[in-house]
Amino acid sequence: MQTTFGRQSDFGSKQSEWIRGDAEAGKRGVKIVYVFNFGYWPTPYWQPVLHEPQRKVAFARRLLEDFNFQWRHILRYRYNDLTFKKLAQATLHIATFNFNIKELTKPRQGLGGALIGPLNLPEWGPLETRIVLVGRVWFVASHDPAEGLSLVREHCAAQQATSSNKYLIMSVRHVILCRHHEGKLEWTRPVPFLNGIEPVLEHAVELLLAVTSNPPLKTLIHRLPVELQTRILRYVLHGPVDAARVGCILGLGLPFTWKDGKMDVVRETAHRDRHLETPVESQVWFRDHFSGVAYKGIVRSITEATEILK
Repeated sequence: MQTTFGRQSDFGSKQSEWIRGDAEAGKRGVKIVYVFNFGYWPTPYWQPVLHEPQRKVAFARRLLEDFNFQWRHILRYRYNDLTFKKLAQATLHIATFNFNIKELTKPRQGLGGALIGPLNLPEWGPLETRIVLVGRVWFVASHDPAEGLSLVREHCAAQQATSSNKYLIMSVRHVILCRHHEGKLEWTRPVPFLNGIEPVLEHAVELLLAVTSNPPLKTLIHRLPVELQTRILRYVLHGPVDAARVGCILGLGLPFTWKDGKMDVVRETAHRDRHLETPVESQVWFRDHFSGVAYKGIVRSITEATEILK
């Protein structure tokens, strides 16, 4: 597949937009790689100290990686404002762990085809407002990072006694953390995020979680050894992915290793047959809508399969 680079025109204005290097590139299956103008975000960059638990970062990063893969047919190219708002809402759902795990355990006949194909579009609801308070940080969704910064400036000017002086600009392709400090705005270096091509960077996930997550509530279970905490989570919840999700929210148990016994838990991409012996399939849902991300345990060798069935 050929790769072409887009050009950027007047990035600093509200009319700025990404321009295709070749108007017919998408029709020929050419990847469109967008160029970010770092000149609009001069140094020195703010370098906040982040203290997010590594196991929470790793779990969220895996979900975002697979979301990035499943929706790559959209994320690689230009998309309209409604789709952007849906993608921004999806990242907010994942970052705040505001999603459900639907577990499929019953036998079924496979429907065939991919879970998410090239003609699928996100069905969940869009982000309703451009600026929303998440915890103690303002989440600013803007397809154009420069426009996002303008929104931050306007919002800062309108806030007399604001509950927060921090803003996370989310353009889907980049994340930027800003704060109003000593009478001026400062920001982190823009970090690439979801583009359907490159891996999701750990630092982008750290920034996202640092401003959207809350410290877990302490319970009596926290006094137990982490091995027992993990066992309790597996008794309460059927599948390993949901147990890992709850463990991240509550700060319980061992870090998830993406293993279910001797099986590897991997991304599921197709509608397959299910039998009584088929491992549980864990689907990530945003309320009543499927996110496109699902997982299932698999065995890597005949020897492992024989041992599991014993």
